[in-house]
Parts: sequence; C-alpha cells; structure tokens
Amino acid sequence: MILGLLVAEVVILSRLDRRRFGTWLTPFTTLAYPYAAVAVLAYFLAPIFDFVPLYTGSVLVWIVGLFVVWSAGTFLGWGLLDLRLSPGFHTRLFPQAQLDDRAVSWAVRLAWASMPVMLYGIIVSAKAAGGWAEIGSTDFRDAYSHGLHAHAVVLATLLSIFLIGVRQRGDKRLLLTIAMLLGFITLGRVKGTILQAVIGGFFFRSLRGQFHPSLRKIGMLGLLSYVVFNIVYLISMSVLSSDDPLNPEVYSFLARHYLFYLFAGPLAFGEAMRSGVSDVGGDWHAIFSPFINLYHAGFGGALLATGSAHEKGVGTDLLTNVGDTNVYSFFGTLHLYLGTPGALLYAFVAGLLCYGFLIAIKRANSVWLTAAYCLVAAQLALGFFELYFWILTCYEIIVMAILLTVASRLTSHSSVTGHVTA
Repeated sequence: MILGLLVAEVVILSRLDRRRFGTWLTPFTTLAYPYAAVAVLAYFLAPIFDFVPLYTGSVLVWIVGLFVVWSAGTFLGWGLLDLRLSPGFHTRLFPQAQLDDRAVSWAVRLAWASMPVMLYGIIVSAKAAGGWAEIGSTDFRDAYSHGLHAHAVVLATLLSIFLIGVRQRGDKRLLLTIAMLLGFITLGRVKGTILQAVIGGFFFRSLRGQFHPSLRKIGMLGLLSYVVFNIVYLISMSVLSSDDPLNPEVYSFLARHYLFYLFAGPLAFGEAMRSGVSDVGGDWHAIFSPFINLYHAGFGGALLATGSAHEKGVGTDLLTNVGDTNVYSFFGTLHLYLGTPGALLYAFVAGLLCYGFLIAIKRANSVWLTAAYCLVAAQLALGFFELYFWILTCYEIIVMAILLTVASRLTSHSSVTGHVTA
C-alpha cells in the first residue's frame, strides 16, 4: 500500500507539474521518479540478493518530503508568481533553442584551457600519493579533490553538461572535447560527479527538445551508469593493469556491488529508522557545511567534514563484509540530521529555490544558467542515493554560470556597440 501510494503521488503530481511549468524536468519530477523506481526495485530484489529488506516506514518519509517539495513549487508557481497569468510561459522555449556559435566557442576554449590545469593536478596528486601505481588509491583521490585543479574539474563538469547538450551528430570536435573532459572527471573516481555530468547533459538536451525520454533510452542511461560504476572500480582495484583483467569473479562481484550502491540510500535510511539510529557522524551544522566552510576559509576556523561517518554507518549487506553504508538518501539525511521539523523546513526552502531556478532559466535566456540548473536537477535525480546539496559543487557551479552569463553578455554588448560605432 505504501509503495502504491508513492507511485500514485509521483504520477499524479508530476503531471500537474508538467502542466504548470511546461516541462517534465521540474525539481519534484527529477527527485521523485528515480527514487520511486529504486525503492520498488529494492523492495522486490533486495532480499533475493541478500540485502536487508526495505523498511517501508522510510518510504513514508519520502512521500511526505516529496509532497512538501511539490507544495513549494505550487506556492511559487500558482501562488506567489501565479504563472497561470504569465502569457506564453508554458509554451516558451528554453534558451538553448537559440544557441549561437559564440557560446559553443567559449565552452570549447574554456575546456581546453582547463585541461592543462587538470593534467597538472593528476601529476601532483600521483606524486603525493606515492607514484603512478597509486593512481587508484584513496590518497590520490583526496589529493585530486583539492587545489586549483579541483576547481578546474568543477568547471569541466559544467562545460560537459553544456557540450553534451549541444553536440550534433557528426561533430567530432565536440565529441573529442567531451571525452577529454569526462576522462579528467573520471580520474577523480567520484561516481556521483561523473553521473551528474552525463545526466545533466541529457537533461540539457531534453530541455532543447533533442532528447525525448523513453523506456529504451532510460534503460540505456541505466546501463551507462553501470559502465561508469565498473570503470571507477576497475581503476580503484587496478584490475586493468593486472595479469588477469578478464577474471569473471571480479565482474560478478562488481555486478552485485552495483546493486549494493543502487539500493544503499533507501536501505540504509530504512535500517537507521528501524533500529532507531540517530547519530550518523555529525550534528545539524553539517547540512550547511558549504556555507560554514566558506566563512571559516575566509575568516578562520575549523572546516566541517562533509558526509556521514563510515564508522557509524549501518549494515545493509547480509552476505559479504563490504563495509557499512553511510548514505541515507535526500530526505533520509535531512531527517537524521535535522529531525522532522527541520527536514520539512529545509525541503520547503530547497523546493522554493529549485523551482525559482527553473522559472529563472526560462526567463533569463542564459545557456550557462540552464546548464547549472541541469546539474542541480541531476543531483536531485541522484537523491535516492544521497543529499548532494551539502556539498559545495552545485553552489560553485551556479557562481561559475552567473559569471559566464555576465561575461558573455558584456562581450556581446561590446560587440554590438563596436559594430554600431563602426
């Protein structure tokens, strides 16, 4: 009954959202459909593969949380701004339909300018980790995620979304640029970052009307996520450089481990609720760590760790000892860190900001801001796994998008002024 209520909520409210905002890529829809799909799969498949069963009480938290996010969009779209009175809002094209060559040229130049910085980051990170043989180690990943090259990787994520979104079939120049950018992102071995770039790119294409979701295409994206997962772990395990790179036992392990990660958020949150766990490694300040850490970086103070502690995770695998799970899904993390009242308030404010962002990109005519929104939407789509808004990446990308928007408009204005003067 609870799963049926979840599916009904997702189908009905997403259709209302589509009617209100003129797109399926609303914050509610991108957050709700992936979670509903993973929750249903976990309910039926988790026991078969010897994982803990899904605790349906945690699904109720998601049902309430999703309704709060949708209500924020309703309050903003039909209440505060009343988009029903906005002429042509529902049929207005997103700005990507009006792309010019200058925006693509900017993206390609920025991409190739950032690559030497990321290459330098690989070299210094390998040196810090103890040599090239340690490129799959945790020390390499930690070193690669700090410094100027780490910010270049963030920029590469934004550029990847944009370039995947605009690439036309047969454009080998953009294909090479995208492949290089994704290669540098992949070396960071953060699966969420890689998937956000790819999913965000397809969201961008969807907003342009070049990608229409279907079961086959969604299945292909699921297969792509499995390929990305395997590549990251093959690098970590140094399998590709071993004497037996085609060992079937390795790939059998990875297939089950993929399910372990796919179900991690819903199952871990359910186990935390079922067992009464409340301390998962941090207090409520951790949810707001991006802003607190920026303040401490500027004015002094200890930086807060992001993410729940591994040593305080919960067990979800009944068969192998692969370590406890320390991700609890979007609403699960909020519920555990902020409690029910705080989680509801955060969800409503986050809904206002995300829906406000959606409305802004439809009115601002900025390809860069739209690419940033697609990153936010991709992070929501991965909300079944974890809350990504307590990581600095999305805020940094939004700032980068704003700067690129201002710069592109200033140069465009200068070009027009110079042409008129001439």
